[in-house]
Amino acid sequence: MLLPKLKKLSQLKEPNNEDL
Repeated sequence: MLLPKLKKLSQLKEPNNEDL
């Protein structure tokens, strides 16, 4: 799925997205 990848990218881009 693309979700895990998106999550990883999000964390790399914005660690603040951890809440998501």
